[in-house]
Amino acid sequence: MGNNKSFEETLDEAILFATIKHKGQTRKDNTPYIKHPLSVSLNVLKYYDGDDLETVLISSLLHDTLEDTNATKDEIVTKFGDKVYRMVKELTSDKIVQKTLGKEKYLSLKMKNMSEDALTVKLCSPTV
Repeated sequence: MGNNKSFEETLDEAILFATIKHKGQTRKDNTPYIKHPLSVSLNVLKYYDGDDLETVLISSLLHDTLEDTNATKDEIVTKFGDKVYRMVKELTSDKIVQKTLGKEKYLSLKMKNMSEDALTVKLCSPTV
């Protein structure tokens, strides 16, 4: 993780970052948006069996920030490191391509080419 912080400090910072970035956003069921990345991260904790839990867990909390908020690459790299940024970017959908191909075909192609860790995050989402 970035800046020589403990994992717990970085985890707290990721939760706060995602909460602030998703402030005011709601899901289709009108629940606060932050519940979604928190739910994904809980599933990661339950199902992930790889060797990079820190990166995968932080990325699961941030996975929609590039796509759905004003978060930037520089913010994520500075706060959480390049490895987390690369995974968040891998999990970020290209809405233009998705619209062109259709969501099902786009996700099928995208998931086929994902790293194992990113695919785990994607599959831990209650709404793939």
